[in-house]
Amino acid sequence: MPSSLILPGTPPLDGVTYNGQEALDFFLEPAFEKPAITQWHTVDQNIKAKQQIAFLNRYAKTGINDSGCGDPVNQANLTASEKQWDPADILVELTQCQTDLQNLAFRLANGTGINRTDLNQNDAWFDMQQDFVTDNSVENALRRAYFGDTTTEASDLANGATDVPFYTNYNGFFKQITDGVAGNSIINISIAENGLGTVAAQKALGASTAFDTFEALVNNSDTRLAGMSGNVIVCSRNMYNNYASYLRRQGVDLSFQRIEDGFTSLDYNGIPVFEFNLWDRYAEDFIVGGAYGAKAPINFAFMTNPENMRFGIDAVGSLTQIDFIYDKIKREMVTRVMSTEDVKILRDYLIIAAY
Repeated sequence: MPSSLILPGTPPLDGVTYNGQEALDFFLEPAFEKPAITQWHTVDQNIKAKQQIAFLNRYAKTGINDSGCGDPVNQANLTASEKQWDPADILVELTQCQTDLQNLAFRLANGTGINRTDLNQNDAWFDMQQDFVTDNSVENALRRAYFGDTTTEASDLANGATDVPFYTNYNGFFKQITDGVAGNSIINISIAENGLGTVAAQKALGASTAFDTFEALVNNSDTRLAGMSGNVIVCSRNMYNNYASYLRRQGVDLSFQRIEDGFTSLDYNGIPVFEFNLWDRYAEDFIVGGAYGAKAPINFAFMTNPENMRFGIDAVGSLTQIDFIYDKIKREMVTRVMSTEDVKILRDYLIIAAY
């Protein structure tokens, strides 16, 4: 008789029996498609400790009529500014005991005798863990990069204090955007639906909301950003779908461009528009009182240049370098990933946001 496939912490699944590869495929949830970190960011490596990012600004206006001999009267001074990398040390550490796999297909791949508890010798578990942890590591780096805010409190989150440590690692891109808007160094195009009182109302965008928003991003952007090549518009899935629906109603042929990792993009006036659906998924963590909170509005977009969005890390490979450690004393496996991370918007005038 085949043994039943039982997931940890759940009752037996009626009608599902273990018969080799089919059961294993059923158990392994497919990875979500997500953008590569390099899709609309520039990666800076060897960011291991607090360090200065210095900017030397160009001369301002020069050139007046020459009045002849004497001291110059149209002096232009060089100015400088700075930001700081201030990376956080990130640790992912998961433990697994082979008894957790007691009724799963993985058990059949266990070693024998004293090797039974060493899951390094269980190829089925090892392959699953490597796949899951690598995918999780990249996804959560993107989550931290956008939702990170050291001022996040339990009252901001649907899960309260439980989730606070996952969002207070460092100040991510959205926190930097909102700080810039508050300080008048970043322009924000207001999306009225974000201010409504229910999730359903916030998601129910007007027929042309996304189109009008993207148009405003382009028209109101700093001329220095508008003049750059390679600019992108990045938006939440709710905004992306609204834009796609608008284009269909206009009879526009939707030529979705297939990008790395299965990602897709449309364009606005020749500027690629990228759907960032991870935003929508993790914004749900900020639904409090029946509506999306100000720290993660469901309708969000920005226009920038990838050179301006910097993802700082100790090494590119850190997010996919996994350490599998077997503790012979505790007879359990430890899976560990470590990185040092921070993100920076280099120049505030090279980004314009909408939320």
